[in-house]
Amino acid sequence: MSKFFLIFLLGISNLSFGADKMNFDTFMAKEVEFIDALVSDLSKLNVTDGVSLEEANVIVGAIYYSKYGDGCGSPGEITDDGKFWKVPTFSGFSADPDASLYIDKKTGEVSRRNSTLVSNPKKIDLVMPYFYKKHKSKT
Repeated sequence: MSKFFLIFLLGISNLSFGADKMNFDTFMAKEVEFIDALVSDLSKLNVTDGVSLEEANVIVGAIYYSKYGDGCGSPGEITDDGKFWKVPTFSGFSADPDASLYIDKKTGEVSRRNSTLVSNPKKIDLVMPYFYKKHKSKT
């Protein structure tokens, strides 16, 4: 599982099962920090020398905060698939397998179901979650 969603899932589990350890505002502050780090990492992305596994993780994170994200879903572990990084995806309440994402290792182009979603990962248009603006003002 990618670092992005491992951190996200750990945060959700802390919110759900460890409410006594972390209050809601603390959790939201951590989510805001995470999104800010993602935005920063995306701005520093350099695919001119190819896409590393670390950069693929940033791209996947950005995809999930864009209109291409599965909403109620998450990516699986990124694997090497030759010319591509392959990212299995899961969607819905029961985390049903869905179509994989493919990240071209040379260009960073992201595709799914033989259709290009994003040709330049630096231009992924992030859709900030509803809570971001509200809790960003508290940090």
